[in-house]
Amino acid sequence: MVCCEGFVKIGFATSVSARLSNLQIGCPFELKLMNVFKSDDIVEMERKLHRELVPYWHRGEWFKLPDWLMERLLLAETVDSFILNV
Repeated sequence: MVCCEGFVKIGFATSVSARLSNLQIGCPFELKLMNVFKSDDIVEMERKLHRELVPYWHRGEWFKLPDWLMERLLLAETVDSFILNV
């Protein structure tokens, strides 16, 4: 999970540092890594998060989350624990 100017990007990567570097190249603002979830099925994990956050979708994999939801996502240890607490 990457944050930039109030927006959150939710996606998966096999190399988080490489993905963050690639994203930063095309972004004029500093990107911040906010949380990393590990999973044996990263595609399904991403789908779950995207489905849960549809009301906050902005564009592509970018979401505009209210502060209370961002805080829950930052504190979550797993995607399933986040979804159960929303």
